[in-house]
Amino acid sequence: ALVTRGVQEGHNTTLECNLVGGIPKPNIQWKLGDETIEGAANLTIKHINASLEGTYTCLAVNEYGNDFIKYDLKVIQRPVLLEGPEDLEMKTFGTVRFPCTAQIDKRVLLNETTIKWFYNISQELANDEPHHLVINEVTKAHVGSYSCIVSTPFGSLNQTAKLSVLGEPPSFIAT
Repeated sequence: ALVTRGVQEGHNTTLECNLVGGIPKPNIQWKLGDETIEGAANLTIKHINASLEGTYTCLAVNEYGNDFIKYDLKVIQRPVLLEGPEDLEMKTFGTVRFPCTAQIDKRVLLNETTIKWFYNISQELANDEPHHLVINEVTKAHVGSYSCIVSTPFGSLNQTAKLSVLGEPPSFIAT
């Protein structure tokens, strides 16, 4: 049997070698590729990095035969923000464009990645194009913070920018 497991870089994982039986009790041996490594029935790998990626085999052997299970361990990189929103001052009625571009490990599926925009942290904004937020004809009502949040099963990141709007046309309370 081959089990594929993706683990975020820097995290820990445990590979299990659960035996159903065997008489006499089988000896357990773990291998990474062709190299024998230390491990009991469960192999815990800590602080995973790219050098630990590969095929791990749990081999159970007694004098009557053997059985094995293989794990294909993939070390998945956290998302990295390539370009995010920055604090901005804009004239009234101007157009604002906040970018949000991230580098995602190519093994993370597209449907496992979300990019969301929030206004003042709590209000989610509907946005057709997640890689940038465009606000047309800004006014004082648009002043506040805008956050881009990128999430995958292997980590998330966010960046927040403040929008200030300069100038406002005169208006009368009453005539």
